[in-house]
Amino acid sequence: MRFLSKYYLAAMLLASALMLHSCLEDLGGDPAGTEINITFDQGPKAGQTISLLSNNSGDDLQFYLNQNKTKVFCQPLVENNSTNLATSSSINWAFEGSPGSGSFQAIFFSNSSAAVAGDIDLSYTNGEYINCTIPKGALINISEYGEVDARVIGTMSFTGVMDYEVGGVTQRLNSGVQIEFKIKRGKDVN
Repeated sequence: MRFLSKYYLAAMLLASALMLHSCLEDLGGDPAGTEINITFDQGPKAGQTISLLSNNSGDDLQFYLNQNKTKVFCQPLVENNSTNLATSSSINWAFEGSPGSGSFQAIFFSNSSAAVAGDIDLSYTNGEYINCTIPKGALINISEYGEVDARVIGTMSFTGVMDYEVGGVTQRLNSGVQIEFKIKRGKDVN
C-alpha cells in the first residue's frame, strides 16, 4: 500500500504542475505572440513600464521583399493587467535592411524621408490619451530576427514629442522613450 501511495502522490503533483503551467499560459495569451514594454521618462506615466500585448500578432511585423523594409504595425493593443485601452491604440514604425540582427534606424514606411517614423497611440476608453512620435533615425537594436511565425526581439530608444490628456491635464512635451519588444513576424510581402 505504501508503494502505491508514493506513485499516486507523484502523479498528482505532476498533474497539478501541468495544470498550473497551462493556466499561466492562458493568462499571458500567445506565448510566442507580440509583447511590447514602453517606458517614458516624462508625462503622466513617467518611470512606469507600460506592458502591451497585441491581439493581431500575425500581421504585427512584416518584411517587404521588394522594398527591403520591415514594417511594424501593432493594433489593437491590450495593456497587460488593464482593460481600458481603446481598440484604436497602436504602435508603428519601419526600418530598412535585410532581415537579421543588428542596428537600424527608424523610418516612416511609405516615405523614408519623412521626419517622423511612426508613433505610439495609447487611447483609453475614458477619452484620455498618450500619443508620442517616433522620430526618423530612432535607434533600433535587433538581437534576434526570427523566421515567419517566430519573434523579432529588440530594443528602441529615442526622444519623441508627447501629447497627452490624463486626469484633466492636457500637455505637450519632449519625452525620452525606451521600448523593449518581442514582435511576432508575419508572412513576407512582395
